[in-house]
Amino acid sequence: MPDSTFDKAGVLEQSLVHHRSGDLDGAREGYLEVLLKEPNNPVALNLLGTLDAQLGNLDDAERLIRRAISFAPKEGVYYTNLAGVLQQQERFQEAIQTYHLALKLEPDQPEVLNNFGALLLQAGRPQEAEEHFRKVLESRPDSPEAHNNLGRALNNQRKYEEALVAFEDAVRLDPEFAAAHNNLGHVNRALGRNTTAAARFQEAIRLDEDLADAYQNLGTIYLAQNMPEEAVECFEEAARREPEKASIFIDLGVALHGLGKLGEAVNAYRKAVERDENNPYAFMNLGIVLYERRNLKAAETALARALVLKPDLIDAAAELAGLLDEMGRLDDMEKVIEKGLQANPRHARLNLEAAKLDRRQGRVPQAIKRLTQFDLKAVDQRLAQELRYELGRLYDRAGESDLAWLHAGEANKLAAAGWRAFKVDTERLPKRLRALQAFCADTDLTKLPRAPAADTAAPVFLVGFPASGSDFVSEALHMHAGLQTLDEAPTLSAVEQALSAMPEGYPAAIANLDIDAIAYQRDEYWRIVNRLLKRKPGSLLVDHHPMRAVHAALAWRLFPEAKFIYVQRHPADLCVASFMQNYAMNDTNAHFLAMDTTVTILELAWHTWQAAVRALDLDVHVVRFERLAQNPGAEIAGVCEFLDLEPDDASMGFVDDTVSGKRITRSSFRQLADPLDAHMHERWPDYRLQLSRFMDRLMPLAREMGYEFD
Repeated sequence: MPDSTFDKAGVLEQSLVHHRSGDLDGAREGYLEVLLKEPNNPVALNLLGTLDAQLGNLDDAERLIRRAISFAPKEGVYYTNLAGVLQQQERFQEAIQTYHLALKLEPDQPEVLNNFGALLLQAGRPQEAEEHFRKVLESRPDSPEAHNNLGRALNNQRKYEEALVAFEDAVRLDPEFAAAHNNLGHVNRALGRNTTAAARFQEAIRLDEDLADAYQNLGTIYLAQNMPEEAVECFEEAARREPEKASIFIDLGVALHGLGKLGEAVNAYRKAVERDENNPYAFMNLGIVLYERRNLKAAETALARALVLKPDLIDAAAELAGLLDEMGRLDDMEKVIEKGLQANPRHARLNLEAAKLDRRQGRVPQAIKRLTQFDLKAVDQRLAQELRYELGRLYDRAGESDLAWLHAGEANKLAAAGWRAFKVDTERLPKRLRALQAFCADTDLTKLPRAPAADTAAPVFLVGFPASGSDFVSEALHMHAGLQTLDEAPTLSAVEQALSAMPEGYPAAIANLDIDAIAYQRDEYWRIVNRLLKRKPGSLLVDHHPMRAVHAALAWRLFPEAKFIYVQRHPADLCVASFMQNYAMNDTNAHFLAMDTTVTILELAWHTWQAAVRALDLDVHVVRFERLAQNPGAEIAGVCEFLDLEPDDASMGFVDDTVSGKRITRSSFRQLADPLDAHMHERWPDYRLQLSRFMDRLMPLAREMGYEFD
């Protein structure tokens, strides 16, 4: 028999007080006390179920609320609570059916309509959600929450102006409604009003400093405004507040990528993958950065995973196609392109990769037609830049030099306007080159005490100028059993920085290095090499970095017995190639965005190198691009002879395979391998008109390098 002395109503009332105040343990104790006396009490079962739902114990919550319904099948609120649990479990169809049952019992109940609308939004049915929120407003026109929810439903239908009104009504009714301010930012951003959107996001943060979504949204505005450093700060704040949200780390990775912090970007994307292993965008962005870091195999794995998760993610297909092109796997590239274009034949980025493949295979008119179908003013700035660079190459190949120059110039303008260009220092390199040139001219380093030869053989420095052909030489030498190459690594950077920190600065400090200091800096050089490259016992290191020619004095001071391979090219061709090349943005490459600064850097780099050659007893072998293009085997054999090595089958086989097209591992090698690019070593005459303003500077350079300039 029921205990007549037990105050069930009082216990339940007190338990509710505990529940509403956040004392969940006190509430649970009371509910269990009632159920101990009355195991089938529907009120206690329902309330205990809602408490478990709050704690994330969803299976227990569902079981308890279903029991409550079995004893009180006419209580609409129980169905509402059950629907909420099902919604948390993402069992959307069951939740929708349960809300329908709740509305049959309690028609037009605002709480039910509101919760049902929220579910419909989550389930991707915003039009139905809108209907429910409008019904809520009929009975509660002054509810800021209802106006905010209506705005969300309208926003999800891209009814931005109507959504704007709804969110403004919400903040008018409650000026401190942070989520509504955040949503106003969403809508203004969608309408292209980024300044207003940023102000709304900032107001949301002021009202609720724990609102991670507002920090993330503000970060996206900063990204759009070419302010990646500010964006990083916002995304990091968002991640501190919501550390398990994958999309925050994706956005953080994008911002870090924009700043050129590729290692940190990789870490951010890996965190996104850890938090959501089924997020195709996390894998795609990870693949893009790994590709840029030259980790090609890992990049391929990430991009392929993105396409498994979302086969219609054509952006990932385009990136994978570009990667396969880089790896020389043109058959695989063609398959990826064909499949992607079947899904979206007007995808500009994938058509760009298809055009590159067309060019590789000699279909230049088809490639031009493929790219000129797009309005270059209507696509994303970065993509427009890449499309124009490729059109420049295509028109160059087609012999239409005016159009080639036009597109390359427009591409360079877009690159100069990008956020990465804002982060470079264009004054540093010319200043450093002038200082190095003067140092070599004014300082007699040969009279200084020379460090004794080390036990480890000195490195060979493979230098020149960007677009000179040194990449090909590096790869061919790397194939040789007795050699290892390290490409564009910061091997001398730490030494340069250490000398820059000295009172006299760099390069003056080179002259003040004593024997012990030289030994220390030499060890520092090898520490960096060994960190970046697993050395083959007995192999000779080839340290390849084209612009390192200007640091020949430093390299010689550390390694007086070092050999230098200088890859040289006609200066007019160098300038044309550099101007038309889509380089990654940095302090050096930023100068190639305009012909005037391209010529200036070439002049300074050449004269700095020549000053070092005149001042120092350098052991130099010159490789000419023009001879390399005509007879690569003979040139590589000459380099091997200079290094006291016999050409081996691996290095000569690489040359033969590259020339025949069997082995093309980098796009830059194709200009040597593809017969259609045979004009590459004499392309400058096609651009006489464009170069006319610079001839008085290029002619002396050409003669100094031993070229005729008719």
